Amino acid sequence: MRQLVFALACVGLASSAAAQDLDAIRKAGVLKVVCTADDQPELVSTATAAGPNPGFHRELIEGFAKLNGLKVEIVPVKTADERIPAVTRGDGDIVVAIVETEARRRAAEFTAEVLPTRHLAVSRKGKPIASLDELRAAKVVVLKNSSWAIAAADAGVKPALEVAGVDELVAAVETGKADATVMSIVDFTLVARRHPSLEGGVFVGAAGTSSWALRKNAPALKAALDEYLANARKGSTWSRLVVKYFGEKALEVLGRAKQ
Repeated sequence: MRQLVFALACVGLASSAAAQDLDAIRKAGVLKVVCTADDQPELVSTATAAGPNPGFHRELIEGFAKLNGLKVEIVPVKTADERIPAVTRGDGDIVVAIVETEARRRAAEFTAEVLPTRHLAVSRKGKPIASLDELRAAKVVVLKNSSWAIAAADAGVKPALEVAGVDELVAAVETGKADATVMSIVDFTLVARRHPSLEGGVFVGAAGTSSWALRKNAPALKAALDEYLANARKGSTWSRLVVKYFGEKALEVLGRAKQ
């Protein structure tokens, strides 16, 4: 009897999972996009009606949704580590603005690259972190459960402080509560616009990839997203959005992330 119940439960789970691939999403007419509530608006706006500037990732995914006759529904979560669980349990269909890591690849599938990324040390202007040894010796604040924190740990950095949000992270460095932090070069490009008191320093770790995450049992959705992203990169869509949201020098900066 127990075996029968278990078998039926497995069938139910499989059916539920299969129902969340592209055909079912098309039937529902809604693509649920997961992001963190404090994502920078240039990356993805969480507003219901984001207007003409919904953010790089949101504008790009809205293009995919339009091609497939879908409406985008933004599903914000409080912290970075809540994003993939939200997708795996079915609260959302895709996570945008997420850096691939080994642990995340075990839990979710990832699309083709959306943006190249690399991590770097960030400190107050005039006090640059020029080497990993300097970073290891500094009082470092990290963002909990983020690829930024993972990059710092992999470089041998022992954080003096952990925070849950980007604003708190930036404030800790600006006010001197911490000497430095680690963040992705894309996010730093945006943060530096609003916080000119910060400057970038030494790269931390190797070049990486920022893409979109989805359930492992949604092959049709992954194939469609990969094809869409490939076409966006071949045409003018990707470069136009990069310049629109990150500035005229962004293509050069992203090229540095590949080095």
